[in-house]
Amino acid sequence: MKPRVLIVDDSITVRMDLRAVLSMAGFGVTSCPSCESALAVLKVQAFDLAILDVLLPDGSGIDVLTEIKQTPELRSIRVFMLSTEAEVRSRLLGLRLGADLYVGKPYDRGYVARMARELFKMSDYSGPPDSRRSLSNRKILVVDDSPTFREALALVLRQGGNQVVLATCGEDALALAAVERFDALFVDLIMPGLGGIETCRRLRAMPGTAHAPIALMTSSVEAHKAAEATAAGADELLLKPANLGQITERLRGLLLKKQREHAQIHAEPGARSDELPSAARGSLLYRQ
Repeated sequence: MKPRVLIVDDSITVRMDLRAVLSMAGFGVTSCPSCESALAVLKVQAFDLAILDVLLPDGSGIDVLTEIKQTPELRSIRVFMLSTEAEVRSRLLGLRLGADLYVGKPYDRGYVARMARELFKMSDYSGPPDSRRSLSNRKILVVDDSPTFREALALVLRQGGNQVVLATCGEDALALAAVERFDALFVDLIMPGLGGIETCRRLRAMPGTAHAPIALMTSSVEAHKAAEATAAGADELLLKPANLGQITERLRGLLLKKQREHAQIHAEPGARSDELPSAARGSLLYRQ
């Protein structure tokens, strides 16, 4: 029997798009445009997964999520949150209430389908013909207090097929890293409040980001800052304004570097960190 998915979004375009890709991926799909209609259909139909837009015309997807998690007969439904909303608190609230995944708009339709199939341990799925595969399924955290640079970098990373999460300060980055796992992080060096160096140091101490590549970004490089960044655990220092067209390749390089380090460590289980080659100890590179 096909897993059943409920899509709740006030955009008919989104509902039709997700219905098409999820049906192709092997799911039975029902869709509705509001909180009221979602709660009504949940009373009469059984679902395995709900995909909820955060912003709805008569409330919030958070309200539907809360109802699902507080109702014993609905509690087993898995939940994806879907929204253009970049406000960190709503994202954290959804995840802490029990959402399985938070997907930002614009979304990669193939990514949504693959994650849904993975959730139910269905066989591998190549996705629709337009699905981007080269660097897809990577979740990247971008931390920068400049909205212009933050959005520009996010756009480039999304064009590479990645899911991008945005934070405006170090404190929000730490809060997000406590509830989500990221494949790589781009962190501004100079920010109000918790700066990039201390943010990087604390991220390195967290289980979910201890081994994820971290790139610190700065408008100018000073020798003492480079040394501090290395000591804090940064893998790379990127000059701002960076050539954003090369960011995807830099991301690929960082991920490959971490994979090599991981493979080397596991190949030599007795090796200490001070016995590894310098490249495996997180040496800092400068990139224009």
